[in-house]
Amino acid sequence: MKSRAAHRKVVDRHGFQPRDDGGVWRPHDAVAVAVAVADAVADADAVAVAVADADADAVAVADGVGETCGGLSVIASVARQSSPQRGFTLIELLVVMTLLSIIMLGLVSALRTMAQTETRIDQRLERLDEIRVARAFLQQTLARVSTLKMDEPGATGKQIIPFQATPDSLVWVGIMPARPNVGGRHFFRLAMEDNGAGRELVLRFTPWNPDAPLPNWRLAESRTLIQGVTQFAVQAQGQPAQARNPVDPWPRGWQSGWPVTDMAPEQVRLGLVDAQGPWPDWVIALRALPQGE
Repeated sequence: MKSRAAHRKVVDRHGFQPRDDGGVWRPHDAVAVAVAVADAVADADAVAVAVADADADAVAVADGVGETCGGLSVIASVARQSSPQRGFTLIELLVVMTLLSIIMLGLVSALRTMAQTETRIDQRLERLDEIRVARAFLQQTLARVSTLKMDEPGATGKQIIPFQATPDSLVWVGIMPARPNVGGRHFFRLAMEDNGAGRELVLRFTPWNPDAPLPNWRLAESRTLIQGVTQFAVQAQGQPAQARNPVDPWPRGWQSGWPVTDMAPEQVRLGLVDAQGPWPDWVIALRALPQGE
């Protein structure tokens, strides 16, 4: 129970005052009680209104959040509908693959054509170089032909020169171009021969022996001048010497081979044909080799 001094300090705003004897608090009159009750009810109503206002504010906030979320959902849905994300179809992939295949086929064909062209050019250059070397060698050896006369084997009193030309071969005595361990007069024979894989232009040669009119060509050395030759033709022409007996027949113009046995022609013409067609004729002027050489 509170002390009397404490009760004296309490002053109620509704008019309650403590009793002098320390008993229960009592109002001075009934009006004060009614006012107190009214004030209490008013306070309770204010609290209820405040609670209601707080509930309304919470509902409004919740509604705002809901509307915001709903708006975002609607916006996202509209964005998905207006900006769809999709990949390539099978038909599109097939079309792209077909176009790429055509482009790659064209590139491969172009590269293959370039490689084949380069190969053909290299082959042609090698062929030209081979023919150039062969022609230079023949021009050098045929430019000096021995016309030294000797007795024809088996014929009494008839002389011949070591030069024979048939439609597909040529035999002569000339000077071998200088090279190590080889030189001087040699027998030469130019003709086509079979090598098993095809025909080629072969030059056979052997040192000259004055006691043997013609050598055994099977034992002679050989060099292949041109490969892949399909045809070889020899032609010759010349004018008779002034001391020659005019009664003997003399060929006029280019002759297939050379029918004269005791005099060399002035020119020979060699014709070559390979798988790609005929080559330009080689025309070589002959010059008699001095007897002292």
